Formats: sequence, structure tokens, C-alpha cells
Amino acid sequence: MLKKGTLLHEEKPFAHVLSSNFRFTRCDNCYSKTELLKCSGCQYVRYCDRGCQKVGWTDHKSECPLLRKLPHGRNIPNSARLIAKIIMKLKRGGDREMGLYAKNKYRVFRDLMSHYSDIKEDLKKQEHIISLYEVLKEYLGEESLPNSAEFLGLYGRVVVNSFNILDVEMASIGTGIYLGASTIDHSCEPNAVATFTGTKIHIRALQDFLIYDWSKIRISYIDLLKTSKERIEDLMAQYYFLCDCARCLNVDEERLMNSMLCQNPLCKQPVPVDQVEMYFSVGNSYDL
Repeated sequence: MLKKGTLLHEEKPFAHVLSSNFRFTRCDNCYSKTELLKCSGCQYVRYCDRGCQKVGWTDHKSECPLLRKLPHGRNIPNSARLIAKIIMKLKRGGDREMGLYAKNKYRVFRDLMSHYSDIKEDLKKQEHIISLYEVLKEYLGEESLPNSAEFLGLYGRVVVNSFNILDVEMASIGTGIYLGASTIDHSCEPNAVATFTGTKIHIRALQDFLIYDWSKIRISYIDLLKTSKERIEDLMAQYYFLCDCARCLNVDEERLMNSMLCQNPLCKQPVPVDQVEMYFSVGNSYDL
């Protein structure tokens, strides 16, 4: 028996990027919020101490001269910096780095689902790819970029499999790719939750498990306070699948999510928002 709160999985990121909104206030390696030291090379990233700078150097070494060339005061978009870090990591052997999941199963970056055909038909994503490619062409140099088909596949693996890295207040402070954790499927009624210590992801049980079965672990990819309609739309737009879980098909819950509490002290029942709008549109002034 695995009790609620049990740590089911933990993992360091294959690649990560601190949001540029926090680059003056958080360490680029561990994301701690403290006094920071500038990288003497690029003057762009900051670290909490020399130890973190040394740990982060493996990834930062390739991007340091590129960041140094950025015009003063200019930020590189988070998505562009993350993809650039992945491109450079793959070139130095990162394609062989394995992420453990379950008890003895592994996957590499290329194993991540790219939804290649879906993204190829997605006009919004195509617009983003074009603008991103132009940024990366200037940043990395066109000769360092993969061909268009490989770039689309890489882009798909990143946007479909990335996690928002959250602080203790559950606010997003960065983005990470986790090879093992990305195998966990979504549910609008999750039995596990992802939390973070710095950049390390922790998957913890939200309920008791009779046995440890990786295939039964579910987390939520989206905001569960949204209505069923909004959740279904978000999942299709970002992850390209139609959620038909029990919660999304629950008509009563959808009705409640689109209602407000009746203000009549003798009632206190849910009132659909569209009925409230209709009530006031005909000039009624009675407090519901």
C-alpha cells in the first residue's frame, strides 16, 4: 500500500530555462531567490554562488558566448533559449541521455511524442515556428539549426512535453523537459500531482495506491478550475487529444461551473449565469 503523499517519482530536467522575468532575482541553475552573482562571461545569467555556477556550466558553456552577443537590455524569448539549449545539448551527445520512469524503463529525447502531423496543420503553431526560427537563426546561426522537418519535430517535442516549473506559491518561474515524467498521462481527476524543488520535479500521490503501477499514475496538464468546455479546448489546442473523462462528460458539474449562488435567502440554489444575465437584461432589480 502506497499512502497518499508518497513520492512516486523524482527527476532532474533534461533541459530547462528560467523565465526571463526572474533572471535578475533567481539563480539560473537552482532557481533560488537570493543575492546573485553575474556570469562574468555573458553578464546575462546570474547564480546564487560559485557552486551553482560550476554545476550549471555544462549547459551554459555553449550558450555563454551567444548571450554575450545580445544587444544590451535585450532578452531572448524563453522558448527560443530552451530550444537552443536542447539543440546544443543534442549535438554534444544529449541524444543518448536516458530518463528513467517506472522501475526499469528508460526513454531518450527522440522518444518524446512530437505530434508532427497535428502541428503541421496547426496555423497558430506554424506562425510561432516561423517567428521562433527567425530568432534562432539570428541567435545560433542558420548553419547550426536542423532542417525544417527536424526542427518541427523538435519544436513539437518541446511544446507538447514541457512542464511549467513552479515555485512554493505555485507560480510558474520556468520551463523544463523531463524525459521520464512526460510519460505520465493526463486526467481531470488526477491521482498524483507534480511539485518542484528548484528544477527537480516530484510526483506525489494524491490518494492511496494499492500497488505501485506507473501506468495508473495520472496528473493534470491544465487548470482544473476551468469548465469542462474550457478544459477540453485547452487539451486539444496544446496536447492534441479529446478528453472524454467522466468529469468532462458530467453535465451536472458543467452546469454548476457555469452558475452562481442564488442570493435569495430562501433559495441558495445554483443559478445558471445565462439566466442571471437574462434576468437583468429585462430590467429586473430584485436581488437574486
